[in-house]
Amino acid sequence: MTNPPTVIYLSLVFLYNTFERRNPMKKTLLIITMLLCLLGGCVGQKKEYVPKEDEIVFRVNVDASDIYGVGCSYGRGDDLLGGQIGVYADGTKIHRNDNMDIVLEKRNFPEDMDYSRFTIIFSVLPKSGTDDGQLNVGDKFAFAVEYGKVYEFLLSGDGENGYTIKRLEK
Repeated sequence: MTNPPTVIYLSLVFLYNTFERRNPMKKTLLIITMLLCLLGGCVGQKKEYVPKEDEIVFRVNVDASDIYGVGCSYGRGDDLLGGQIGVYADGTKIHRNDNMDIVLEKRNFPEDMDYSRFTIIFSVLPKSGTDDGQLNVGDKFAFAVEYGKVYEFLLSGDGENGYTIKRLEK
C-alpha cells in the first residue's frame, strides 16, 4: 500500500511535467511542495505496538507532567506476581501524550494463572534514575484479561496536585 505523502508527491511530479517551461515560478513552488512531501513521508508516524498472541499490553497514555517513568505491579486477586517500570532510555521526563506500553508475556505468569482475577496497580517515578519515591496512582484495577489484547489507560496530573489513572473502555 502506498503511503499518502508518496501519492501526493507523484501527483505533484505529474503536475510539474505538465506545466509549460515558460512559467518558472509555478515550477519552483511545485519543487518546494514536492520536497516538503518527501520530508513528511520520511518523518512518518509512530506505530503503536501490536501484541503477539502470547502477550498482554497495557497502554498508558501520559497526560501528566513531572514524571520520569510509569510502572505497574500485577497479580491475581491479592497475590502479587511481578512488576515493570517503563522509562526513556536517556533518563528524561516522559512527554505529554506519549504512550508507555507495558508488555507482559505468558512466561511472566504461572501455568495455573486465573486470568479472570487479574489485578494491576500503576505507579509513577517522580525522579530520574531511581525507583525511590515511586508513587502508586489510583486504586487497584481488577478485570479479566486475554492474550493478544491491548488495555488502555489515561494517566493525568502533576507532582503538585497528584496523579490519577483511569481505564479507557473501547
